[in-house]
Amino acid sequence: MTTKSLRNNRFSVSGSNLLHNLQPEQHVPAVETSTPKESQQHTLSSGHKLTIDFEESIIDVQTPQGSPAVHISLTEEGPVVEVAGARLSLKSPKDIDVSCENFSVQTEKDLYMNANGGIIIESTQELELNCEVDVHIRAKVIWLN
Repeated sequence: MTTKSLRNNRFSVSGSNLLHNLQPEQHVPAVETSTPKESQQHTLSSGHKLTIDFEESIIDVQTPQGSPAVHISLTEEGPVVEVAGARLSLKSPKDIDVSCENFSVQTEKDLYMNANGGIIIESTQELELNCEVDVHIRAKVIWLN
């Protein structure tokens, strides 16, 4: 190839000519490869089954044994998420905030709360502490009213 042919095939685009030499894009109509399905199911490498119900807006994950693990319903009020597992863990290097109408915790055994800082319990209504056996309060000073 000669220098002359290279110069003839060369062009530069700059400034106000930036879009001048561009050819308009050819519009290619989208081709739908498959018809939408009401639901799809896939088995993951772990053996869990993932089901997506497009009509009901539901995502389900079942354990290999068939019990529910994750259920997500996308409702008009917002997503509803249910998680069941042998162990659930939340870890964050910063804050974890929970904001809701009511917050309920039910355990079959013990409930532990531990803080390397203070613990504050505030209520604008009556605060009840019910126990079927002894209540132990250990502190350097206990202030009551």
